[in-house]
Amino acid sequence: MFEWNDALEELKKFDGKGVEARVYSALELSYNFLRDEERSLFRLLGQLAPHVVLISDLLKYSMGLGLFNQRTALKATRDRLLKVISNLKMSCLLLEGDNHEQVKMHDVVHSFAASIASKHHHVFTAAYQTELEEWPNKDFFEQCTSISLLYCNIPKLPEVLECPKLKSFFMFNNSSLKIPENLFSRMEELKVLDLTGMHLSPLPLSLQYLENLQTLCLDHCVLEDISAIGDLKQLQVLSFIQSTIVMLPREVRKLTRLRLLDLSRCRGLEVIPPDVLSRFRVFIGDVWDWSGKYKTLRTLKLKLSRSALLERVKVLLMKTEDLYLDDLKGVRSVLYELDDQGFPELKHLHVQNSLGLEKLEKVDVSSCKIMKEIVVEEGEDDEKINLPQLRYLRLENLPQFISFCSRVKEATTSGGNKEIECEDETETPMSLFSRKVSFPNLTVLIVDGCDNLKNLLSLSSVVHLKMLAICNCKMMEEVMVKEGLEERIMSKILLHQLESLKLKKLPKLTRFCTSNLVECPVLKELRIQNCPQMSTFVSNYTTSNMASSSELDIINSALFDEKVAFPNLEQLEILNMDNLKMIWHSELHSDSFCKINALTVEHCEELIKIFPSTLLRGLRNLQRLVIHNCDLLQEVFDLQQLIKMKESVAIQLRTLHIEGLPNLKHVWNEDPLGLVLFHYLSSVYVWRCPNLKIIFPASIAKNLPQLKTLDIGSSGVEEIVQNLNWVETNMENQPMVSFPNLTILIVDGCDNLKNLLSLSSVVHLKRLRIYNCKMMEEVMVKEGLEEEIMSKMLLHQLESLELMDLPKLTRFCTSNLVECPVLKELRIKNCPQMRTFVSNYTTSNMASSSELDIINSALFDEKVCNLFSPE
Repeated sequence: MFEWNDALEELKKFDGKGVEARVYSALELSYNFLRDEERSLFRLLGQLAPHVVLISDLLKYSMGLGLFNQRTALKATRDRLLKVISNLKMSCLLLEGDNHEQVKMHDVVHSFAASIASKHHHVFTAAYQTELEEWPNKDFFEQCTSISLLYCNIPKLPEVLECPKLKSFFMFNNSSLKIPENLFSRMEELKVLDLTGMHLSPLPLSLQYLENLQTLCLDHCVLEDISAIGDLKQLQVLSFIQSTIVMLPREVRKLTRLRLLDLSRCRGLEVIPPDVLSRFRVFIGDVWDWSGKYKTLRTLKLKLSRSALLERVKVLLMKTEDLYLDDLKGVRSVLYELDDQGFPELKHLHVQNSLGLEKLEKVDVSSCKIMKEIVVEEGEDDEKINLPQLRYLRLENLPQFISFCSRVKEATTSGGNKEIECEDETETPMSLFSRKVSFPNLTVLIVDGCDNLKNLLSLSSVVHLKMLAICNCKMMEEVMVKEGLEERIMSKILLHQLESLKLKKLPKLTRFCTSNLVECPVLKELRIQNCPQMSTFVSNYTTSNMASSSELDIINSALFDEKVAFPNLEQLEILNMDNLKMIWHSELHSDSFCKINALTVEHCEELIKIFPSTLLRGLRNLQRLVIHNCDLLQEVFDLQQLIKMKESVAIQLRTLHIEGLPNLKHVWNEDPLGLVLFHYLSSVYVWRCPNLKIIFPASIAKNLPQLKTLDIGSSGVEEIVQNLNWVETNMENQPMVSFPNLTILIVDGCDNLKNLLSLSSVVHLKRLRIYNCKMMEEVMVKEGLEEEIMSKMLLHQLESLELMDLPKLTRFCTSNLVECPVLKELRIKNCPQMRTFVSNYTTSNMASSSELDIINSALFDEKVCNLFSPE
């Protein structure tokens, strides 16, 4: 060692003017102590540029040359390479690079390595960045084992290089050099060919003769048609780093021995044909072991330090069946960032190294038609899988999905072979989460199109859940279950942060859970749609303790009862619930539903009642009510109990929208006589209610100061306000019916309506449209006495008036004068009995029809004033 230490001191003082004999002598001594693998790599380094050598390049060359023959797995080869590099560093024959992906060699050591290779192994190396003035003779080439021409000026290449023993050929960065077609035709034993930085358009035809080629590197090359590569059947390594390749040729699928394909930084790459990589195992990162059995044909293993690296693997994801992820530091939304067009072939997603999951915030998996689980555990470790930062989980269109996490176990076949299978595969349908998975901060969970799930989760797994949506799960029977015991009744379920809940298209769902109480203190939005078997939200009866289905019907007669506590619910939607008979039971949990401001009920064919009378006390905040297509519904508001108890209630309802209720008889089933007020009602829409005779009870109509829009169509309405004439003439000290802010009035297809309303009720009307009313005789009438003549009718804000298809209409009104100072549009069509717009004769003071003809000889006369406003 004293000689070597002395040589090191000389190397430190080396000025390039010469190398003393003892330095080479020390290097040779050190070289002689190397093992065979270390010597081979040392000589290879002597053929490469001394200042920067990429470890990835050494791996590719080592694989091609078979320097570590006993290492069949790529990871094992890399591990052995790193060990040999470490030994060379310890022998002071190799230096650390600028980063962990590089190594360096001192110029003197490099010169020594090159001389050893040239002298003892027939290696031809042109000096780095010099001009090649003369080629060796034919005899040398016949024995030559390697040629290295790195970044040197080559005026011209021979037409043929006859090198029958040549193992490696390196030629870098000579893009202007033309390669003769037959240059490689006599290199039958060539194993490694690196033509970095060359212009290879087209490829030399003689490449097809390289039948033993193991490694081909065309990095930084100008490439076009490279289909000839398909003839190199022995290739194990193929590298196109930063080349101009646009499409990976289909011929690559012929390379059945290919172990490493490097397409890094190929920014022009647009197409990898779907059938090119029919089977592959692509491992990225330094943690993967190539040994072991693989159940699938296409495996992708990733260890990535940042999200930007994900772009490089997207082309493989469409075909990947097994996806492994490790050490995902800096990658927060893994599947969201990976997913471009879904994972149609993905069967298993493996996540290892818990440190990589600690920062995982979002998992989004969709359109994986054969995927069965997200995480597959390997081994018998019972440690919990903890995802402390996971806040968003979406699982969509996963028809074979059975569980978030399952364990892989090895089963021995009759032939003694081991197969890998998932423990949970035989237990479907099952729950999404097992007790081994922990999501302490999960806030959003979306499950859509997971047909094999029978129930979803336990309370302990979602304590911080804010948004839960479950859709299109054919086998889902119950959402929340007690851990371990599906049939066990839970005393109480508290989802203290849940704000939004959506249940949609769950044909077998019977209930949300089995419990004595479900409490969601901050739930604001609830939507239940297309759950035909669901008649109650929560039940404290299990299927095992239920005597009969008829008993179940009695117990579960309402969707919500005292076992549900939703004190802050604001929006409730109940849609397509075929078996639902009642929404609310008469007995409810205290303060539950008291903050509802929007209720939508649609396509509930068995529903007979919306609000029980007792619930109206708590509906003071209701602002929007929409009811559509409920065939059996007979009434909307049940007021009988409130009237009986003489309780006063003011409801803030602003919008009432009812349509398609063939059996509806009453919106309000009794006149509350001022006890129930709807002062804020501004829009009323009533369509396709053929059995509805009255819109407003009189006391309701008298107190609608904010009503702006009234739209009635295809209904059996006979009166807009009940008993209006009787009320106006018999109820002393009562205000007249008035809609002081009504601006839009539309009536269409109400065949039983004879006249519409009085002047005093529509003083601010801007738009009036009346269509298809077969019995309509007159539009405006005087309050109380239909036959009395009005002295003057002033519609001072009316801008548009349409009267169409009214076969019995004789006039707009009976008056001495009609004045519409801002009317811009008047349309009268298909009103055959209408001869005059306004008449000051009633049927009682008219002598004969001939006299009427004379009087009403014109549509417009002096009784019409300012009918059209000037432009």
